[in-house]
Amino acid sequence: MILNPNPDIAFHPFADGGVLHRTGSHRLWVLNVTAATLWCLLDGRSGTDDLARAYAARFGIDAGTAGQDVGALLDRFRQWGLLNDGAPRELPSTATEPLREPLNVAQQLKQDLQGLPRMAFSLAGHCFIVTFSDERFVDDWRDLFRHLETRAEPAGKVSELAVLKEDEDGGGPFFCCENGIGTEGGLARNQVIPYLVYKLFAHRMAGLQDRLLFHAAVVAKDDRALLLPAQSGSGKSTLSAALAAAGWTYLSDELAVVDPATRCVAPFALPIGLKDKSMAALAAFIPDVADLPRHIRADGIGVRYHRPAAIQPGGCLPIRALVYPQYSQDAATRLAELPPLDSLAILATTGSSARPLVSSDVQAMLEMASLPSYRLEFSDLSRALGFINGLDI
Repeated sequence: MILNPNPDIAFHPFADGGVLHRTGSHRLWVLNVTAATLWCLLDGRSGTDDLARAYAARFGIDAGTAGQDVGALLDRFRQWGLLNDGAPRELPSTATEPLREPLNVAQQLKQDLQGLPRMAFSLAGHCFIVTFSDERFVDDWRDLFRHLETRAEPAGKVSELAVLKEDEDGGGPFFCCENGIGTEGGLARNQVIPYLVYKLFAHRMAGLQDRLLFHAAVVAKDDRALLLPAQSGSGKSTLSAALAAAGWTYLSDELAVVDPATRCVAPFALPIGLKDKSMAALAAFIPDVADLPRHIRADGIGVRYHRPAAIQPGGCLPIRALVYPQYSQDAATRLAELPPLDSLAILATTGSSARPLVSSDVQAMLEMASLPSYRLEFSDLSRALGFINGLDI
């Protein structure tokens, strides 16, 4: 049987292997040298036996071993939907929040917002107006977000967020609205700020479709940025808070916003959300961290919001290195250098861009993965910082 690669799959040679990208999607497949070699041998004229002979000659192995290797790799290509006899499959999308019907409060808002203070904040180039009917929120919010507050009259598109009391005497829960439409109700006092932080994050992230987005913390030293890409629970927020306390400049603890044309990263400096399990480790770096107000996110997890002293307010910084952290209570704390192909394989799993990737996006990711890259396994936060501080970036 003649095997043909799907014509909508683009191959990018990289390091000792290569990367496949399905045109019109955000799917990437990272191939080691053997898989990349077999992919390049798929010329649309060769069958399995021909491929095995060419593979054996390329690697200097016997025909039996080559046949087994080629069969296993072809099965993997089929599973991924990369051959004409297999349909390309998209990963299922995951919703970060269930859809809810808007609350029927639009007629009430014009009257409720009369006379209330309006605070303007700019996040990643977008302006938000935030209003509270309960003045006890005002100082807390302004303290967390004063690095983003702007006194200039907002220009262009503005998003207005308001938090109002659900009953007239103010003793009950709160509801939130955006641009005059209710979006959430029944919030307890300690749920309000996490909900607004989520709204700012999700709203602004959706407006950055011309950028590459990665689930990563970002810190900087001497105007050179260090990315800490990782999944939730890896310890990247704890690391970014400790690094900021130790003299690094803070840019983000959740989202790295990268310009694919320049490979520079812009700030996305929401306050750092620190979970309960971080308190003991951070006490040596931020002595009063456990005294910060404790809030409850929509997923039921308790967080304390911390605003570092040194924050990058704007601009864009060149990325000099990537460190992939992974916290484990029983791990020996160690830093190991990663080859580019391994770095790319991890980086691809932390991508948060929902838009289809184009060739220039993939090329930007290849160049990022070619930067000095490291895997950091840690249980001891002080030793982890020592390793990072010792990097030459």
